[in-house]
Amino acid sequence: MRIDQERVQASVERLRAADLRSGELEASLREVIAATQEIFGADGAGLMLLDDQDALHYVGATDGRSAAFEAAQEECGEGPCVDSLVHDQVVSSNDLEADERWPKLRAAVSGIGVRSMLGVPIHLGGPTVGSLNVLRAEPTPWDDSEIAAIRAHGRVIEELLGAAVLARQQHTIVGQLTEALENRVTIERAVGVLMARKGLDPTGAFNELRRSARSTRRRVQEVAAEVLADPSFAPPEPPPDEPGARGPS
Repeated sequence: MRIDQERVQASVERLRAADLRSGELEASLREVIAATQEIFGADGAGLMLLDDQDALHYVGATDGRSAAFEAAQEECGEGPCVDSLVHDQVVSSNDLEADERWPKLRAAVSGIGVRSMLGVPIHLGGPTVGSLNVLRAEPTPWDDSEIAAIRAHGRVIEELLGAAVLARQQHTIVGQLTEALENRVTIERAVGVLMARKGLDPTGAFNELRRSARSTRRRVQEVAAEVLADPSFAPPEPPPDEPGARGPS
């Protein structure tokens, strides 16, 4: 479905005119998520952001199906939102049932009625801190107009988050993002070390850090600092049946 960019601009201007920055952050974010779904005529939309454990969790969704899809990515530790965060790029799937990239997620969401999705990374002061996405119940070939539309609504979310952090709002999301940003440099450097040392891609290296942190009950940044401090250190692999054996959430 090609989206008229004048409608997109009108939606973004309406959101900005509503002075969402003066409201409660989570409610304001939900309003942008709802507007994103509306402009797409999509079956759902959701937003995932990093928490202070460097894990993605969903902070808002338009409906139960979208919330279930986001929760499945948290549980499986893989999916388009994880890829959008790690690779800092737009991620889409025309048909999740035929998509081989995320086998655990595909199995987990097979019965909830999500067949296609489009997601865009969310930034805060440069680094990627989350992903905004829209969902459809049927296979969908996404086009450039839809990518432009979701990017435009993503920028509104970035403005809200940036204003909240600058104002030092006393909100859980602000505290979690602030701590996540403080840890990003260390974690990204450790990801680079593991990529070079073990021949991994960025997602695989991030998985290594997350698995080790979960299996040893430590924070991701502690494991990352250990990787940087000891060139011979490699995060241990937990047994496959442990919860820590999942990838990044």
